[in-house]
Order: sequence, then C-alpha cells, then structure tokens
Amino acid sequence: MEHPMMKGTLILGLVIDAAINRTDSGVGTESWAATAIVSNEVIIHIPIELNRKK
Repeated sequence: MEHPMMKGTLILGLVIDAAINRTDSGVGTESWAATAIVSNEVIIHIPIELNRKK
C-alpha cells in the first residue's frame, strides 16, 4: 500500500510468530532447567516493516 506519511513510497507490514522448545537446543541448565521458572516453550514475535520507492 501507499505509505501514509512518505509520498512516493510503498509499505508492507509483516508479523512472524513462532514457538520453539528451548530444551531441544539444550538451553537451560541448573536453576533454568526447571519449567516453573522458565517455560520449555519460548514464543518469538518479529514485527517487520518494509518500504521502497515507487
């Protein structure tokens, strides 16, 4: 779409959401190994805004 504040520029917005299991990569030892402190599932949220001149 047209960028609302930059004339002559197109804009694209994306959001990437993913969940990973931290123990699959061996992350978490000693007190961090307990899931009561840090969950095994870690959510990754990546908002992206891309723009280019027309």
